Amino acid sequence: SHKLKLIGCCHMTDMQLEQHYKLHHISDEELASVGIQRSSLIADYRLMHEISQQHQLKMKREKRPNINDLPEDREERIKELQQRLGIRPHKAYKFQLLNQLVRVMDTEPDPKVIFPESEFHFFAIYCENESVSRLSSKQRERRRFDAFYDHLDNMFVNGDRNKAIDLVVDAFVRLKKRRMQVSQVPI
Repeated sequence: SHKLKLIGCCHMTDMQLEQHYKLHHISDEELASVGIQRSSLIADYRLMHEISQQHQLKMKREKRPNINDLPEDREERIKELQQRLGIRPHKAYKFQLLNQLVRVMDTEPDPKVIFPESEFHFFAIYCENESVSRLSSKQRERRRFDAFYDHLDNMFVNGDRNKAIDLVVDAFVRLKKRRMQVSQVPI
């Protein structure tokens, strides 16, 4: 007879192993009739249990994603989800309050109400050319707001910080007033 080499990862007692694999239903007489001792059968099942545990651990390690790969996969999943939901990815601005405004404005059904046309008059960076004229009106509006947000961020970083803050805070105030008006409208 050969000795089984146990790995040692099974922490069940013989009694627990018998219960787990329902070996307690087999009588000693039945085992003796086929020439097997109960302790030998339990040792065989312990070995199979340990091999099974080792295989499960190996499968978990193979399924576990590499830590370095996670951000790329996560970023791709986020982009895919944003596209499915119609949410555009956000540019990260240095002006943190502007980042918050952009996220809120994306949920606003009519952003022109928040930023009236008069606020765009001093804004000369935005220009329309042939490629812009081919865009849908919604895409043109989004492009215009993106350019405006870029301008506000540039003002905050390089120029008139107070004016940029005032414009963004005023937008939040108008947004709050609009939402209060909408919530008071009887249905």
